[in-house]
Amino acid sequence: MEPRGGIQIQDVDRRVPMVSITSAAGSVGAHSRRRAFAALAFAGLVTSLLTVPLSAQATEVTDPLATFVGSSTGAQTPVASAGPGPETQRQTETEPEPAPEIAAAQTQAQAQVPAVTEAPAQVRTEAPAQTQAKTEAPAQAQTQGMTSAAVKTLTATPTPRLSGAAKLGSTLTASAGSWTPATVTLSYQWKRSGTTITGATKPAYKVATADMGKTLTVTVTGKKTGYQMAVMTSAPTGKAFANFTSTPVPSISGSAAIGAKLTATPGIWAPGSAALSYQWKRSGATIAGATGRTYLVSPTDVDRTFTVTVTAKLANYTTVSKQSAATRVVSGVIYKNCDALRAAYPHGVAKAGTKYDRVSGVNKALKGPPFFSTSLYNLNTKSDRDKDGIACEK
Repeated sequence: MEPRGGIQIQDVDRRVPMVSITSAAGSVGAHSRRRAFAALAFAGLVTSLLTVPLSAQATEVTDPLATFVGSSTGAQTPVASAGPGPETQRQTETEPEPAPEIAAAQTQAQAQVPAVTEAPAQVRTEAPAQTQAKTEAPAQAQTQGMTSAAVKTLTATPTPRLSGAAKLGSTLTASAGSWTPATVTLSYQWKRSGTTITGATKPAYKVATADMGKTLTVTVTGKKTGYQMAVMTSAPTGKAFANFTSTPVPSISGSAAIGAKLTATPGIWAPGSAALSYQWKRSGATIAGATGRTYLVSPTDVDRTFTVTVTAKLANYTTVSKQSAATRVVSGVIYKNCDALRAAYPHGVAKAGTKYDRVSGVNKALKGPPFFSTSLYNLNTKSDRDKDGIACEK
């Protein structure tokens, strides 16, 4: 057949159903054939190969590689021929050196391969840099924004102080102090145990019922154009409290006499829910256990006066105590005989200053502590038979 595209095509037995294209040097490995075909494709020889007419009986091409044979000039020319079968190809263990044309084409093809493989590497290398640039851009913008929006700081922001008592109905006043540089716009907000009090936004605040048992503070906020806002809060007050609106003086009814019962009348306190307690006193000294509304006068209360103190207590109210006026002095009783007198005073009654008990004209130490009361002794002198200043001594 005529050569096409500079390739000599050898006629092959048309009876062969399959055409194989092999190397003139013999069968080569599949890897070498693929390399050779790649070189031919780059050199533009594939087109010539595709024009090779196959046998009419051919139904399958088992190998797309061309066979190269030597020319009379010593150079190798690709020739299409029926190559050895598959068994022969598998038995081939060595690969011959490719023809110079093929080697040149292969070298040229391989030289261009890195350009293809390097592109993704460039993308992978440059992409993070671009991402980093995008990431750093907002940070730079934010820094620039902060620099441009920088504000000054107020030089004096004193802590506010409160004056007045945290008492129901009383007024607390906040003193903000001197803020600099002038002029700083100040606003106020009162708080009840840390909770904002709606509408309480003035320097003065009147203590309300809702404040009972809670602490009060005031927060002062200072604003000035070009300066950072400052917020200062006062120290808290004590717990807000109230005073009783009615604190009457109690009174005592009953006779201040031995054996008589005295009764305390507390009066009407307000609020009426206050808890009242009582304490009786003898000539100003507290009588242990005498904490009821009544008190029974005893023989030892002679020459003494009595008062009662009423104390009112209520949550969030100031505790108040009120004392009654004193009773008259309790007077003694004249006893019929020593037995009656000793029933009240076991060791007799002595006038003030008595130191000895005279027995048969001899002064002896007091056998027991008599009850000393000059007024009571004077009422019962007839019972002092030895005139030693002790009536009914024993």
